[in-house]
Amino acid sequence: MIKINVYKLIREPLLHFLVIGAALFFLFSQVGGPEIETDNRIVITQADLDRLADVWLRRTGRPPSSQDRERQLDQLIRDQVLYREALVMGLDKDDVIVRRRLSQKMEYLFKNLGSVTEPTETELNAFLAENASKFTIPAKISFRHIYLNPDSRGQGIYVSARKLLTQLQDPAGVTDVVSKSDRTLLAYDYSEKKENEIASLFGDAFSKQIFSLPVGSWQGPIDSVYGVHLVYIKSHNMPRLPQLSLIRERVSSKWKAEKHRKTGDVFYQSLLQRYEIVLDDNIINNAMVGAEQ
Repeated sequence: MIKINVYKLIREPLLHFLVIGAALFFLFSQVGGPEIETDNRIVITQADLDRLADVWLRRTGRPPSSQDRERQLDQLIRDQVLYREALVMGLDKDDVIVRRRLSQKMEYLFKNLGSVTEPTETELNAFLAENASKFTIPAKISFRHIYLNPDSRGQGIYVSARKLLTQLQDPAGVTDVVSKSDRTLLAYDYSEKKENEIASLFGDAFSKQIFSLPVGSWQGPIDSVYGVHLVYIKSHNMPRLPQLSLIRERVSSKWKAEKHRKTGDVFYQSLLQRYEIVLDDNIINNAMVGAEQ
């Protein structure tokens, strides 16, 4: 006798796709059909007006007045009349804006039809492990630096930098460190900066190099997009992945978004099978040329 795990079956994505397909088939049967062009009755319900009133309330912070409601009704009727006449005239055909909007509505439709159950602890831990890079807190570094201007120091800049570095590394050496820096608009001290933030200020090479320096001593010389620097690393926090308990809501949200995306992709593929895709010869030829280059 075959035993069926009902809980597992309910969580099975394929079952969700079947439910979505059935729901969409029902919707298409209710709203689709050629009669849209010949139906001259425009039915306005109280639900339509209530929906407009709710949008008004959320946008303005107050309920619509009787005059506002009357204008909303007039605009709704106007929209319906012009919409149906546009369909009769075929204005929706080959319109990229209309096509994109309808495509977005379809995406939204089967995304929201695909209900996703709450993830289990095991699923969240597995998702966190598989997507660690998305939740890892990046490394941060705090440092101070002395700037040497290549325009004023010329070819002897590295000799000057190494001489100054020797003085800085001597416990009884330089006391007024800031005064040893050439004039610059750059700050002398930086705290808790990520690698990309430092790269945006000093360049990629400088950023990568200082993250490899030891903490607690002057190092250099190090080149940046501005010139030469001597750098003192005050602290260096390594990248870390927080425990699930600290970021559960964020992980759960990402997990559900990923499930929705996969549901949409699979359902799209099922729709795609209904169509024959024909590519223009020029597209194929251009693709072949691009592959050869």
